Amino acid sequence: MKRFVLAVVAAALATSTLLAPVALAGNGNGAPSGPHFDLNIHGVAKGQGFNGNNQNEIFVPLYGKCDISLLQATTYDFGVLNPDCVNNPPAEFELPAPCAISSTTGLCTSTTTVYSVWDRALAKPGGSSSTTTCAYDSTGTLVCSINAFVSVATRKSGKSSFADVSGDLLFLTVCVNGKSVSYPLFSQNYDDYFWSYDNQGLRLLQLRFYQVPSNVPTSISC
Repeated sequence: MKRFVLAVVAAALATSTLLAPVALAGNGNGAPSGPHFDLNIHGVAKGQGFNGNNQNEIFVPLYGKCDISLLQATTYDFGVLNPDCVNNPPAEFELPAPCAISSTTGLCTSTTTVYSVWDRALAKPGGSSSTTTCAYDSTGTLVCSINAFVSVATRKSGKSSFADVSGDLLFLTVCVNGKSVSYPLFSQNYDDYFWSYDNQGLRLLQLRFYQVPSNVPTSISC
């Protein structure tokens, strides 16, 4: 399995020491510059195009929904554990917690994340996909982020640019007493985190994980 190891140590996370931001337009495509891990999510028809040997790939139906289970890495790295979300769902993807998590509240102990995730739609113009972060509460009830489509990538003609989707993909946002609360992936308040991927003809969604902090979502009215 190919992995990408973040150049941070456990002490940095424990003390909320964050990596310094880098130039956001360093590659001319809206994404940061510097080391990163690429996760390519391919939409395929009737299982065609699936190759279990690919190390940075997940294959999903060209049309329809698919769950991508999220497993917490014990170190700061990323890796596809099961790439086949067509014939052998759910797919599985390993990644670290996005921040130091309070053992009391289950929330981030800082206002920024340790790393960020960016997305863009590639392949032929047309098609779209949406990704919603979900998990189960202590009663076994499924809970998904309050935004129906927390990350939407629609490719039209012209240049394809990256967008920062850290607040959507790295957090489960729920509404509590009229205010939003964003729990980071792997908060102890929920179990079995996953991305619910709804594909409508998009053949390639690329996610990039950078050693660049992003803002933890702030509470808003809901």
